[in-house]
Amino acid sequence: MKVLLIDHMGSDLSVVNAARVSFAKKHVEFDDKTDTKLINYLAKHNHWSPFGHASMQFYIKAPVFVARQLVKHQVGLVWNELSRRYVDEGVEFYEPKEWRGRPKNSKQGSSEEVIDINPKNSCVPAIVNDYQQVLHSAEWTYNHLLEMGISPEQARMVLPQSLYTEWYWSGTLYAFARICCHQHILNDKVITWGCNAIYREGKNCVHNLVSVDYGMQQEIYDSGWCDENLEFDGIHNVHFANWSLVPADVADMMFMGFDIPETFIHRSKNRTSQCVISGKDPSTLQEKIKIAIEMNPHLDINDLRLKMEKDVGVWITYVNGNDVVISIDYPVGWSAGNTALHLACQTHPQEVYVLGFDLSSYDKPLNNIYKGTDNYLPINAKGFNPDNWYHQMRTIFDEFSEIKFYLVDNDNVGFCAIENLEYITKNDLCERLKII
Repeated sequence: MKVLLIDHMGSDLSVVNAARVSFAKKHVEFDDKTDTKLINYLAKHNHWSPFGHASMQFYIKAPVFVARQLVKHQVGLVWNELSRRYVDEGVEFYEPKEWRGRPKNSKQGSSEEVIDINPKNSCVPAIVNDYQQVLHSAEWTYNHLLEMGISPEQARMVLPQSLYTEWYWSGTLYAFARICCHQHILNDKVITWGCNAIYREGKNCVHNLVSVDYGMQQEIYDSGWCDENLEFDGIHNVHFANWSLVPADVADMMFMGFDIPETFIHRSKNRTSQCVISGKDPSTLQEKIKIAIEMNPHLDINDLRLKMEKDVGVWITYVNGNDVVISIDYPVGWSAGNTALHLACQTHPQEVYVLGFDLSSYDKPLNNIYKGTDNYLPINAKGFNPDNWYHQMRTIFDEFSEIKFYLVDNDNVGFCAIENLEYITKNDLCERLKII
């Protein structure tokens, strides 16, 4: 999918002035502090009309099946699309990198399960080849009809929904926000926790962010997410594992007398007087990999090496004095998700709602929406043995027996015998926490 901003009218100043006109007030220039606070307030409390005074025009290229979902949103929007009644060139199809399963608790959308439709060592014909053959056949038939003199408006009927189309889409910021904005939790007593790349969804996506991987920690810090953000209910914390500050000069001296390749040294963007040094020693890693292969001869050697070599090298993250990073004392050595779950329980809530714990399996592809992106394993990586995850989660359920836990849209019944655990659907969650 390709999206380009072509033109716009208005600005943040247009929005705040539209809001302040009720009190006969107006700002000539945008004030970073007061006006930003006002915009955040308007969005948080669903005061959307001021956002209708700024407009945008986009050029978008996407498969037909995506376009047909988006075009349903029409209030305050204008749509002009390429027409196959007139255009008979530039036929291009979308081919997915992965195929998702059908959702178990809903009639629409898809689940997070990734299905390998072209498994290795299988006698079954590869479906992916069938899909590509269908595309080839459709394109050939379409061109053949055109060569026979058939009109484009009829010849187009053989083209599948995976055909790319393109259009211009214009409308107000208000109208686009109704399509794109995240769901809102109206229950102001809810405190959210999230892990790693979820920070990419926006500054106010969670109250507490947790990361235990060196590369991801540096990415988060460089993004500015660790700076103070008092606009989000006054709660904005970042929890990092193995986070100990040392003078920045230490990072320079530690390499004296050593010929370490630059590929193994990862430095953050802005140098300051203090830093955090972490990472994996590449000189001892290969011996550890060799031992792991000997102890696990049944595992895929290349996949095992891929996972063990992640975050190899030295990670030097320069820090400033006004960040909101909290070093994790306990648990240490756990997965990021279960670390976040344990930290949340340490605040002694009455209820905890758990989402996104897919509990991967080694015999299936890695199940993670961020795979293939920076500081994550590639798309073709296999899943993980879930035994450690099970043990860590069960430890949490037992340790915090006074807390009621809810697993949301999770069909794993491995914890069915635990008294303080209940399974609920996303619809149940939205109703209980007033999520709109």
